[in-house]
Amino acid sequence: MKLKKHAFLLILGLFAASLFAQENQEDNGQSVSVEAEEASVEENSAEKASAEKVDSDAYEEVIPAETKKKSSFSESVANFFKIGNKAFIEYDTTELNVLNPVGTLKKEDAVFACIKDTDQAGFGCQYISGFYYVFLDTDSRKKLIDAGNQYFKDFENKKLDRKSKKTQQKYGKVKSDVYFGSLKMQAKNHAQPVTYYGYSFKKNSPYFTITCMAAQNLRYTSADDIYPVNSTVVVYYFTKAQLKNLMNLLSEENLNSYKANTLMNSYLTEEEAY
Repeated sequence: MKLKKHAFLLILGLFAASLFAQENQEDNGQSVSVEAEEASVEENSAEKASAEKVDSDAYEEVIPAETKKKSSFSESVANFFKIGNKAFIEYDTTELNVLNPVGTLKKEDAVFACIKDTDQAGFGCQYISGFYYVFLDTDSRKKLIDAGNQYFKDFENKKLDRKSKKTQQKYGKVKSDVYFGSLKMQAKNHAQPVTYYGYSFKKNSPYFTITCMAAQNLRYTSADDIYPVNSTVVVYYFTKAQLKNLMNLLSEENLNSYKANTLMNSYLTEEEAY
């Protein structure tokens, strides 16, 4: 009888120990779950704060003008090439934004370029399904810099209008030369569209805009041509930092410096046409 009593107490003790271990394991599981949930909430809060900061940064006070940006192209790697009878010289790179097919902004890498033996300089990048160069003459570049400076003042003084539908034409109209094609080295189509300087709001944040309207493709001569009849409307969006870089690299000071470089005046003949 005494042995049975000891056996019963032993079994009861083992059962209690087992029950305690199971409860402890469940508590630990709940603790881990709570910690994981708290970590997820913190991570989501951080992401939300980061997203809100991006929007707010796009409408912050104007930063003083940056010092002259050094070209990322060294003298030994300046990019010379020909498209048709035009000698293109790419001399630096930048970033800008374009609309993707679903209507949201997409960042694109762009190149700065000039056309040899002309006063034209501008930029080029992939635009949806094709490649577009936008070249501006001396007067159009001067008006771009004036427009950019006025945009900075309006930005700082909170004068940018969120409701107006004509803000993309706010800072004036100029002429431009657009070269386009499915690939950069095939950008032989040429149009001279009306081009506007202005701004536009995207997700409550303003961007400086350059809008090139549709124009006749000067390469198109008859219905038998395989070339597109017109260029398409293209709109480029710039943050303040991107706009400052654009203005800097298209300034007469920078262009004269690049053109003075011996590589900019190197021997480039018609026989080198691509």
